[in-house]
Amino acid sequence: MPGMYSRRCSVVSRLRRLSRKICVFTTIGVSMNSITIVNRCLCASRLIAFSILLALGSTSAAMAQTPAQRAQDVVDATKSNWEDYDAVEQNLSTPLNEGANFTTFDGANTFTKPIACLASDAFLEVFAAPGAGGDLSPVIVRQDTNFDGVFDVTQNLPSPVSGVCANGVISCSPGTWASCQPYAWSADSASFALGLTPVPLEDLGGCYCVNDSCGTNLAFLNEHTILSDLSGGMAGALSQVDPRFAVSTVGRAPFQVTLSGQSTTACRTPPDLPQTVYDTNPSALTPDATAAAASDPIFNIVSNLPAGASTATNDVMCEIEKLAVVDDDVGSIVQVSGSGEYSIDIISANEMVLTLGREGNNYLNESCTTGYIDNYTIQVTNPAALVSAVLENGRTDDDLQLHRDGMNLVFARRSNFTNYTGDRPGSCSGNRNDSFTVNLDLTSIFADGDPHDFRLRALVSGKGERFLKIRFRTQCAVNRSIVDTCAGFASNPQCNLHQEVVDGVQTYQNGAATGLTPLPSTRSLGSGSCVIDVTEPWWRRDRTYRCTATGTGSDLPVPDLDRVTYIYENSTSSTWQDQYTDASGMVVNATGALNPPEPVVVDECEMVCKTTRSYQNSHVTKSGTAGDHQADRNDLEFAFHACSAGVCPAGPGETVVTPCGCVDTLQDALVMMQAVRLGARDLICTTGTPQPF
Repeated sequence: MPGMYSRRCSVVSRLRRLSRKICVFTTIGVSMNSITIVNRCLCASRLIAFSILLALGSTSAAMAQTPAQRAQDVVDATKSNWEDYDAVEQNLSTPLNEGANFTTFDGANTFTKPIACLASDAFLEVFAAPGAGGDLSPVIVRQDTNFDGVFDVTQNLPSPVSGVCANGVISCSPGTWASCQPYAWSADSASFALGLTPVPLEDLGGCYCVNDSCGTNLAFLNEHTILSDLSGGMAGALSQVDPRFAVSTVGRAPFQVTLSGQSTTACRTPPDLPQTVYDTNPSALTPDATAAAASDPIFNIVSNLPAGASTATNDVMCEIEKLAVVDDDVGSIVQVSGSGEYSIDIISANEMVLTLGREGNNYLNESCTTGYIDNYTIQVTNPAALVSAVLENGRTDDDLQLHRDGMNLVFARRSNFTNYTGDRPGSCSGNRNDSFTVNLDLTSIFADGDPHDFRLRALVSGKGERFLKIRFRTQCAVNRSIVDTCAGFASNPQCNLHQEVVDGVQTYQNGAATGLTPLPSTRSLGSGSCVIDVTEPWWRRDRTYRCTATGTGSDLPVPDLDRVTYIYENSTSSTWQDQYTDASGMVVNATGALNPPEPVVVDECEMVCKTTRSYQNSHVTKSGTAGDHQADRNDLEFAFHACSAGVCPAGPGETVVTPCGCVDTLQDALVMMQAVRLGARDLICTTGTPQPF
């Protein structure tokens, strides 16, 4: 089955292609019901410098070789030393963690360079054997919790193990896959004792069945993988509570695995290292590093290089601040101005009535010609606080209309008085005082927070009056804004961010990111009955930009690029030409032949082969084991191996289906990805309407 299938990693080393990374790729397992990618991949681009150090262990003979030959030697040495997982563990991880000798690729020299030392012979020992029904019982766990070389905690799991996961186990009725309970590994933060915590199945990963309900002799046939997964899950739980529980070596015996630990405090006498204080006080790392750099001679040499000595710079300080104000005063939220008459009546902190025009009787005098026109600007500065804005009622003698933002009609008392300019058709005289109710909702008009222009126009025959009333209601809401005085410097190509402090955390120092970020913080804003907690990832950024001074003074010489331009424009792939002025002031022209090395021939691809083998599908799902949903529990699994000298390194039980060559499986990959996509789409719940995927 995929979770119990030991695969060899292959190294696709491309040191000959200088622009390409070197990566150790893992084998990809593909079956009819699953896709498995074994997570054993080491990105070797980080180890290029180290591999060159190993490769140059004996360089006297290599000096006579051509660059292409030396590169080929590095390729061959890399493949032979890091071609699979076991080789990486033996030649790299074990010497780093355990203090064993590194060996150069030619085997001529050895050296040690450990990053940690052994703290005990073993901190974890796990014994597991299959019992009746194929379940693991007993499972005995022994721990050395204080790294003194003595196992001080021993326990036997209280329930048989029917399934194994990357971070836990599943216990069912013996020999069956019924009445199952998932458990996750946990470790006590004080005593470091391991335990099992009941969790939902979705909290576990990489689960598979090991008892007889899923196959025959699964625990015997896959002992190595089962013990690795059991101990790995336990070690992961331990390392979460104490970083010393990191695995340096693994010892194996029949049905038993032993994990040895490491400690960064055990490599010297006295064993306490000052660096360990940063585990409990990480904020001290940045100032301590700055102080150490300031006293380091190499740092001072680099920081004072004369590369920019002729460039004048100046530092400018600025800030970016988030402002948040809780608005609970309707009088400050609704802003009104204009050339016409108006009045505001504050009913409460959250309610006001705006009267456009003036209440009264017969204070206007006109003969139905131009009319009385009043202009207003109304803005709701915090739309989130607006509950409603309603044009409730009014009064006119004789005709009245209201327009918004130009010729957009909001309200007209009479249906034939809607024109923006000109007289009303017919007589405007109503010979009466006309009070009316409107109840027109204007909330959507003010929802954008922008100022809006309103025009109130009234026609009067003889004497008359006019007014409209708008009632505003508000609620507590946060009004956010940002004050940014850094925008000009950030967009200036002559300025670079030099220092930055965000809410007291130094995020940039000397032009480089520190890797520190502030935690989100909450402020309680407002007062009285209107208090709101506002959480932001940051509130204030204090910045210093270093800007290159502009000008043509003697302190800012313009670099002379004429010589560089001449060489670039006049040289070819076979000859070079140069032009410069010597010490006497004479212009000198020089030329010569270019003899570039022959291009290195690189293979078109990494030779790989494709194999298949049969396995019993025992993967676990929420509805049971995967094999329960197949007509035949036996399934096929595909794997890819890197070839060596044209030979496919097929493992036990594998059949070669594609021989060594430039295998192109893009079409297979597309089919598999499409199958996964459509399978996930089948699981999407809807409300009756098809959902996009």
